[in-house]
Amino acid sequence: MKTLQEKLKGLGINSYKDLEGLTACSESLAKQLWYGSIRNGKPLPLSRQMAEKIKEKTGASLDYLLS
Repeated sequence: MKTLQEKLKGLGINSYKDLEGLTACSESLAKQLWYGSIRNGKPLPLSRQMAEKIKEKTGASLDYLLS
């Protein structure tokens, strides 16, 4: 199973700064998602809204981004 960072790199998003700019989220949230911060024993999930923005720019499927 790929990490979110691996999935995003495969789509050409190569840093948390790219993620921040693409989704208009805070730098703090982008870092947490990029580096896989753990909450309740699981990696912090990508929100559907952020996934939609990534989909618009990259063409990736929501299933791929949210799985």
